[in-house]
Amino acid sequence: MMLASFVVLTPALARIIQMIDASLSRLARNDLAGLASDALILVAIAHDARTRGKPHPAYLVGGACILLVQMATLSVRSAAVWIGFTNWLASLAA
Repeated sequence: MMLASFVVLTPALARIIQMIDASLSRLARNDLAGLASDALILVAIAHDARTRGKPHPAYLVGGACILLVQMATLSVRSAAVWIGFTNWLASLAA
């Protein structure tokens, strides 16, 4: 539940970063928000390791999955095919 909360919190963190520094690009804000979310996951893992003696496997597996999705997003988000798809998707809402 905590990992899911941290993932859902990422867009809100991006908006807070935008309020702090509006000159950052959208991608930079998203990257910083992702790093902040990852930092929260690391804090949760460290707290669990300190209080229980070891981190819960859900943190390790879930954290690894979240990191893999973030890395896949970084590799795909600048591809022309992906940008075309997202533009098409956005045109459906207009």
